[in-house]
Amino acid sequence: MDLGKLDLTKAANEGAWITLKHPATGEDLSARIKIVGKDSTKFLQLSEEYRRKTLEDMKSNKTMSQKMEAAQEQSDAILVACTLDWDGMMLDGQDLVFNESNVKMVYQRFSWIKEQVDVAIADRANFLIP
Repeated sequence: MDLGKLDLTKAANEGAWITLKHPATGEDLSARIKIVGKDSTKFLQLSEEYRRKTLEDMKSNKTMSQKMEAAQEQSDAILVACTLDWDGMMLDGQDLVFNESNVKMVYQRFSWIKEQVDVAIADRANFLIP
C-alpha cells in the first residue's frame, strides 16, 4: 500500500470544493465553497493557537459566558481562515465577492452554510476522493 496516496495533510492543504445543499431539501445548489480540511497545516496551527488561548482563558477570572463567547469566536475564526474561495455566491441578486469580511458575514447570517462548511472540513473523504 502506498501511504503517499493517503497523505491527509497534503490533500487537506490543497483544499476541496464543496457544493452547498438546500437547507430544507438537501438538493445541490449552484454555489460552492473551497475549504481546507482539518488535517491541513492551517487548521492544525489555528486549532493549537486557540487551544492555548482557551487554557489561558480558563485560568483567568472571566465568567463562563465570556469563556464560551471567546470559544465560539475562535471556532468561527477557524472556519473563516479555512475558507479559500467560493463560486456562485450571490446576495440579494448581486454577486458576492470573496473576501474575509464577506465570509464572516455569510457564516454569521446563514448558519446553515456555516454548519455545512464545518461538517465538510471535518470529513476526510472530501479531500481524498477526487
